[in-house]
Amino acid sequence: MVRGEGAPIAGQQVAARPSIDTAELMVRASMAHVVSRDDELRTPTSGGSAGMGDYLADRMGKAVRVPSLDSFGYRLVGSRVLPDTNGPAAQFVFSDESGKKVSLYVRGEQANGVDITYALADDLSMFYWNDSDRSYAMVTRVDDERGREALLTAAKAVFGQLSQ
Repeated sequence: MVRGEGAPIAGQQVAARPSIDTAELMVRASMAHVVSRDDELRTPTSGGSAGMGDYLADRMGKAVRVPSLDSFGYRLVGSRVLPDTNGPAAQFVFSDESGKKVSLYVRGEQANGVDITYALADDLSMFYWNDSDRSYAMVTRVDDERGREALLTAAKAVFGQLSQ
């Protein structure tokens, strides 16, 4: 998924985008996952996902798509806006019937694109990626390889939804 800028026009200088700050993304996404509480989240209202996207876009200054994990057994519990070094970030929190939580952290970041990559932060598993304007990290606790593969499948689905 590494995306280039296209060929430069003769005589035009092209500034290289920096690499994604993976360490910063991992720390912020894992901490947001650990400390999030349901009572701190903005819950979906009668406007549903579209209303939540409008709310987040208003606070972040850019359009925000709200992904769905319904097909994986996770419903959207809510979202919140968090401070980040690059401005506001969004966190989406999903939960399954047993209460297991998966979160998606979204931050603005002008960086080279990064393919979906696995990371382990303490006992949290994370898949992160970047497009030209944002970095994403999907975080949860997994117990085994099957859980890691399920998280990867969900991350790929979210990537597809947000790339449309």
